[in-house]
Amino acid sequence: MPRLFVFALCWLVWSSAILFADEEAVKVDVMQQVQALDQEAAAISQEEQAAQAAWLEARKMATDLQREWKGLLTEMDRIEREKGELAQKIKDQKEAREKAAEKQKEAQEAIAAAKKQIEEANKKLAASEKEIEEAEKTTKEAAKSIDEAQTEITKLDELAKPLPEQAQAAQKVSDAREAEVAQLKQQADEFTASRIARQAKIETLLRDANRWISFSDQIAPVFHQRCVACHNPRNPKGRYNMANFASILAGGDSGEAIIPGDADNSLLYLMVEDGSMPYESDPLPEDQIELIRAWIALGARLDGAADSESPLIRLMPRVTQPDPPETYNAPVPVTAVAVDPEGQHLASSGYHEVLVFNAADGKLVRRITNVAQRVYGLAFHPDGKRLAVASGTPGQLGEVKLFDMTSGELVSDLLMTEDAMFDVAFSPDGKRLAACGAGGAIALFDLESENLTLVEDHSDWVHSIAWSSDGKQLVSASRDKTAKVFDAKSGSLQITFSGHGQSVTTARFLDGGKQVISGGDDRRLRIWNVKDGKQARDIGGFGGEISVIHTLENNRVLTAGAEHKIRIHNAQDGKRQREFQTPPDWISSLTLSADGKTLYYGNHQGEIHRQKLEADSPEQTWQAVPAK
Repeated sequence: MPRLFVFALCWLVWSSAILFADEEAVKVDVMQQVQALDQEAAAISQEEQAAQAAWLEARKMATDLQREWKGLLTEMDRIEREKGELAQKIKDQKEAREKAAEKQKEAQEAIAAAKKQIEEANKKLAASEKEIEEAEKTTKEAAKSIDEAQTEITKLDELAKPLPEQAQAAQKVSDAREAEVAQLKQQADEFTASRIARQAKIETLLRDANRWISFSDQIAPVFHQRCVACHNPRNPKGRYNMANFASILAGGDSGEAIIPGDADNSLLYLMVEDGSMPYESDPLPEDQIELIRAWIALGARLDGAADSESPLIRLMPRVTQPDPPETYNAPVPVTAVAVDPEGQHLASSGYHEVLVFNAADGKLVRRITNVAQRVYGLAFHPDGKRLAVASGTPGQLGEVKLFDMTSGELVSDLLMTEDAMFDVAFSPDGKRLAACGAGGAIALFDLESENLTLVEDHSDWVHSIAWSSDGKQLVSASRDKTAKVFDAKSGSLQITFSGHGQSVTTARFLDGGKQVISGGDDRRLRIWNVKDGKQARDIGGFGGEISVIHTLENNRVLTAGAEHKIRIHNAQDGKRQREFQTPPDWISSLTLSADGKTLYYGNHQGEIHRQKLEADSPEQTWQAVPAK
């Protein structure tokens, strides 16, 4: 028995050692695979960067060449235009010469008749002689102008001769460069795909080993909530921008903040670990500090194919907004209102919600939740079944969401940004949605594919956005003191109007998209041409900032704002047609029923007023709050 016991004990110890060794070997094998893949990814990343750089340089050269041959075509057009103008001038002068010759002939005939009756025709003779003198002068000037114009046409013809050949040659070079750009882009994309594939392998291996830490899901929310307020693109403390993954790894004045794979020598980890960051704020919890350390130790990796240049907030998981209070202790300014196409429901801004009222009697119908703190823009889809909401928490978060009007449920969470979104507008056909906000960009959504196009041409807040009646153009109004017109399909800028000199808060198309009317802090309506951006007329007499413009039938426009008045002007001649007083507070939002007969407007006291367009005062007023 003793020998058997000793043998069993030895067998147990030997088996445990083998199992333990196997487990350690598996761990070592996983990390060896990770290390090998890291080395492959690093090598490919260098080739990728070189390829990207070559592609970008080639694209720049191609753009310059394209601009050159297009410039030559523009010069050819200018020459042809000047030739046409000079040809017209020759025609006009020839006509003037012919008319002068006719007058000269008439004068000569008058002289012959006058000589027979000298005493009676002295005055007529003098006048005829003067006409002959002026006609001769006109004839000489016309002849001189014709000669000069003909000389200019000859010169322009000489200038134009080599241009077609030059333009054709330049276009060929440009086309060749475009082909090279496409090839380089393809190579760069292949490197990118190869890198992403290896990163995905690494992520899979680490997930299988239960060691993966997601930057998007776990790290980005911490950095966004606790770091970006001080380390942002506009005012990066220590010149360290933490707005996206690429800039986080780039470092700042103190050098590299993160050394992938070496947390203990990474400045970012050391400063959050000792509590010196976030600066003058509560330190991070221990679990978040340890999470950052583990993420850096594993190589400070980005998830899969996530864009390293995207703002953190666009990588983070979407969050459900807190529920609104059951009742409001104080009125909330009505910053947005919208009425559905049938005129049955009125949507209004609330606190962390949209309040839907019966448009006829002001009774609350529905509360739509999962909305950011403040609602700034509302728009019903042309079918009336969906409601677009632009909202945000200033300086922290902006959202664009689409809700079902029947159930109040979220249909699409279209966009999350770093600052509040101010306005939304559906295209006339309902297939696209435009939105704008404090970030200065205009977002264009294709609602069928949910593709997003960002138009970044403004340098400050974009207060409002509106479509032309044919859906081909967009007009924006911005705090950068401009209003701009864009091609709605491509997002390309068509014209900029800078005539206000102060913040522009609202703009709408006129005359079938040929003109725009805009208003803002300069207290004037300005009507300008889309073709050349030149002001056609302006309308003054306002006692405060203009915050709302709506277009009416028969070329009329309705305005409201800070002066407690609603006015209607004729846009064609600028004359005021109507004016009526509103309750004494700033009108912060206004909408019209689809038939254009009823106004709904909200103010900073939290009131909503319903009023017939032709009436002088509201027919009903109610508080934009949940029923108590």
